[in-house]
Order: sequence, then C-alpha cells, then structure tokens
Amino acid sequence: MGLANHNDTLFAVAGSAEATFLATFDSGLRQTGWHPLLNAADPHGLVVDDERLWVVSSRTNSVMQYELSSIGPRTAKLSYRHPEIASQHFNGLTRHNGKLVLSAFGASAEEVRTTSATGYLIDIETDAIIVAGLDQPHSPYTHGGSLWFCESHPSEIWKDAVRVARLEGYLRGLCCSSDDHLHVVENAPRPPRNTTWGARTCPTIWTLNIGGSFLDKHKLEGIEPEVYDLLAMAPA
Repeated sequence: MGLANHNDTLFAVAGSAEATFLATFDSGLRQTGWHPLLNAADPHGLVVDDERLWVVSSRTNSVMQYELSSIGPRTAKLSYRHPEIASQHFNGLTRHNGKLVLSAFGASAEEVRTTSATGYLIDIETDAIIVAGLDQPHSPYTHGGSLWFCESHPSEIWKDAVRVARLEGYLRGLCCSSDDHLHVVENAPRPPRNTTWGARTCPTIWTLNIGGSFLDKHKLEGIEPEVYDLLAMAPA
C-alpha cells in the first residue's frame, strides 16, 4: 500500500502478510510490470532511486532493499530491522537530506485503538529518533528542505518538528505539487478508542499553502472508506 515515482515511472506496492507485489506504470498510467517482492510482508511505504527500491515490511518490523533491473526487482536485502519483537507498525518512508526516514506507530494496529503517543519518526541509517510522542504518524514527505508528515489520529499536519495545521478527520496521504501547494487526504474520523466502527463518509482532499493556510478542498466521491497514499505527477 504505497506509491512512488521516479524517471516518469510510477511504482506501487500492495500485498498481505503472505505475499507482496510491485506494479509499475508509465506516465500515462499504463501498467508496464508486475513483480513479486520476496521477504516483504504487509507492505507499506516505498522509496525508489536509479538502482534501488526500498519497501517497508510492516509485518516483520523491517525495511527491505531490492536492486532494480530491466526485468524487475531482484536481490532482496535487509536494510533495517527494529530490535523489538513486538509490532511497531512501520508505514511511511521518505528520503530526507540524504537519509531514509520511517514513520511508525510504536505499537500494533490493534494496540493503538487503546493507546496513544507511542509513534515516532526515525532515521533508519543512524537509529536516531527525529520526532517522538506521536499518535499514529503517517505519510512522511520531504519538500523544500523540510520534512512534512501527518499525525493521523489527532488530525494534525507537521512541518519538521512543528504542527502547522489541523483538520477533523483521519489524515493519511500527503504530497506537494510543483506549485508549492501541499495536498493531504482527510479520511472520515475514526471512532473514539474502545468503540465500534460504523458507517463512514468518503474522504476529502485538502490543498494548503506551505504556511499551512487552507486554499481548497474536494470530496473524493466513490472512494471509501480511506485513502492510504497520495502522489503528485506531471500530466502525461
């Protein structure tokens, strides 16, 4: 469940605890490839460069690295694994100032229904915690030298270590476009902890300026119940 683009190619990962796959698309969104990814389970975020692909393997508390070739990804290699056995619910991944930055709940997806403030962003190359005490962080994204991300449960948008905006729903999916506008998806609010889930409305995509002021919003009719990732691409 993650998107990335590089050199006019769109990369998407999807799968489950049993199998993970990489799909590739050209700039016209025509599918160009479908490849199994070994040693990744419950995939989430990804990062791509000219020769390598990194994929978050949430089920195994790890980040896997693959060499890219003309016939697809190969040579699976462990890039990072958290020392704790307990689930950290790794999710988003981005390259910021030359380092790979990962977002994590610090607890399993089930446990965060009853707990908060265990989440963090971490530099996986140095093990340095960048921001801690977060409630379900998602969607780290680098733009203009700053690190942006969503603190999903309290519906807050962060720029570096500062909260810059707040909405009301469950935030997940954030990117910036070439006009320096920030786009973020507000999913329907999740129910209070220790309560059951009911019917939910479709997501809304908000547009903000870099200072955090709201400019526009659009309902994503027909998409439900939640958006996981968001990506800005130039038109084909």
